[in-house]
Amino acid sequence: MPPLFRYLLKTILLVLVVTGVCHGLRQSALAEDNSPYPASLALQGFSGILNTPSAFVLPEGTLHLMYSDQMDTRWRNIPGFWQENYHVAVGLFDFAEIGGRLTSTPFSLVSGGVRDLSASVKLSTATFTRDIPWLPALAVGIQDVGGGSTYLQSRYAAASMDLWRFRLSAGYGFGPDRMKGAFGGAELVLFDWMRLLGEYDTHDTNVGVRLTSPPLPLVPVSLMFTAKSTVSHKPGNIDIAAGISIPLDVREWNRLVVHNAVTQQREKSQPENQSVPAGQSARLVVTNQQEVRQKTAPVQQISEPVTKVVTRQTADLDKVQRELEKAGFINLKLGQRGDKELVVQYENIQYMYNELDALGLVAGLVCRAAPEKFDTVTLVVVRKGIAMTAISAPRLILQGYLNSETGSGRQELRELRTLLTITNDPQLDDVMIMQSTSTGWVPPVQLTLAPALKTHVGSEIGVFDYLLSLRPEVTVNPWQGGLLNARWDLPVAWSKNYNTNEPFSFQRQKPEMDRLQFTQAFKLLPSLMLNIGGGMLDHSWYGSMNELIWQPGDGRHRVHIVQSWASGEKSAKDKSLYLGSYRYNLPELDLSLEGTGGRYWNQDEGFSAELKRFFGDVAVSVYYKNVSTLENRHIQAAGLQLSLPFTTRKNMRLGPVTVGGTDEWSYAQESQIVAKGQANYTNPYTVGATLQNSTSLERSFENRDRLNTAYISSHLERIRDAWLRFRPQHQE
Repeated sequence: MPPLFRYLLKTILLVLVVTGVCHGLRQSALAEDNSPYPASLALQGFSGILNTPSAFVLPEGTLHLMYSDQMDTRWRNIPGFWQENYHVAVGLFDFAEIGGRLTSTPFSLVSGGVRDLSASVKLSTATFTRDIPWLPALAVGIQDVGGGSTYLQSRYAAASMDLWRFRLSAGYGFGPDRMKGAFGGAELVLFDWMRLLGEYDTHDTNVGVRLTSPPLPLVPVSLMFTAKSTVSHKPGNIDIAAGISIPLDVREWNRLVVHNAVTQQREKSQPENQSVPAGQSARLVVTNQQEVRQKTAPVQQISEPVTKVVTRQTADLDKVQRELEKAGFINLKLGQRGDKELVVQYENIQYMYNELDALGLVAGLVCRAAPEKFDTVTLVVVRKGIAMTAISAPRLILQGYLNSETGSGRQELRELRTLLTITNDPQLDDVMIMQSTSTGWVPPVQLTLAPALKTHVGSEIGVFDYLLSLRPEVTVNPWQGGLLNARWDLPVAWSKNYNTNEPFSFQRQKPEMDRLQFTQAFKLLPSLMLNIGGGMLDHSWYGSMNELIWQPGDGRHRVHIVQSWASGEKSAKDKSLYLGSYRYNLPELDLSLEGTGGRYWNQDEGFSAELKRFFGDVAVSVYYKNVSTLENRHIQAAGLQLSLPFTTRKNMRLGPVTVGGTDEWSYAQESQIVAKGQANYTNPYTVGATLQNSTSLERSFENRDRLNTAYISSHLERIRDAWLRFRPQHQE
């Protein structure tokens, strides 16, 4: 990177950080409680002081990005030498963090230099020992894991303790490249936005200052700036680092404090027809509602003609249907089972972050507008015309939870969980349908506009090479379970190594349609789904793609089988893909572990393992691949993937066409694991690859693997959050 550009980048980052810090000066005050203050990234890419780690880890569910110009002690005396460090780290759990680092120095294939992509891992006991007085937190970690060229590798153990405004840390490093021996240091928290830092890192004595801004006004990201000087070597030399901390959970971006206060005040001044009376619990209302109806129901209702009763019931359900249609739901059916249960079937085509957003809005609208005679409501979730899940609950219990004025509604949530019924086998045979969508059937059309990004980071060819494309995608749902999908790939911008006759030019396609296929899904059993299809699968490859998912019980276990065959216009050889996988899910932790084996899309064979954790709607995955390629090369690789909705929380609807971004956009960065002394090799294709298909069962029907009993029952808070956010701002 040219020196002028580096200095310009430093200036911009410094201005941003100082702006953020100044914004928080008025409100800054050290939190005087027993909880530890959050850890921050050190200049080496792990959480710690300057060059040494502490025994704490980054806050859970936060993504940290940082740039630093610090030079390693081995190279800082070389005239004209420079070093740039780019760090990314994620607080994966409250006891674990993972990170990646790109280090670049002046480099050429002839004279050498350093261009190193590495990973780091740290585990801490802090979350388990925080309530034990005088017991320090302990941590172990490793930096620069794997790879044939290790320039910054270190293994370490550390201990830390908070005393008043001091955080004291000490440990021992086992090298072999850096931190060999005992190290120690301290952080002094002057304010919650300013820390003074000092340490001995086994080679130098360093001092510094770290400034951290509060969350910015419009987006809840925090900015960080660190300045460091080495006391034992050229004290006048200053190294800097600048970065940001980003919460991954969308709830951090959309706090409801102000919104809740407004809606609660409105509810108090204009009580809803079906709201629970003040001071009376939802359970008490349910207990006495039958007695109240017996006292207030007119006696002559029993002897009314059937036609008049049906007419009145139909009129009562008209209001429910109007509310749901106005909110954008389609494929509506309203009816009753018995005398006391209202059944509402709906399909969501607008709320693309999470199907629970739509469920929360439907639940609130139905509870508010439903006739008083119904004690129970059953909501049937439809995806692409197929009824996937049914949720039943006492109406007033559900309404009391959705409109609770007691903070998070924990008491109402406990009541709802004990009475809620969730099934993946919706049955409508015994339901008397009273209302349905009145307009003529028009197939739903989804227009998706999203980017695609290919990168090569820290390769022997370049520091950072990229190919940015726009991928418009049209999906039509003509009938139940049937999907017609067309996608175009339009390259927009790329680095010079993607130019014609350059090393990565083979990965840049001309603007063209790269997918045209039809798929048909069937729900064979409540826990078994089949998806078959074919067409243009990827650029010039034509064939079939079929998959089967078995998800018994509450959805914690899943078996997934994928099979494909394809023939290429530009290849004499056909492709055959067959993969089997098993996934175990812990929805209480938003955590899943999946193992996959077989033959992948590029005909490499082997297995892979993935640990995935959701933070709201953003998923962070750590994965490992072990395959043999067509060239008989054995490759092991590990990587980090980020998957998130690249769209607004509610897409725009223009008649039958819904326009928005994609519900899942993924970016992954991986590195080969090779024996020491071996050089990394840039493969001509991605190993362990599968086709990322938007019409797959997982995305089109399973809500990104989140439409099962275990997940829904563990995330009822999301339903209430959606109702409070999207509820109509009018009363009828």
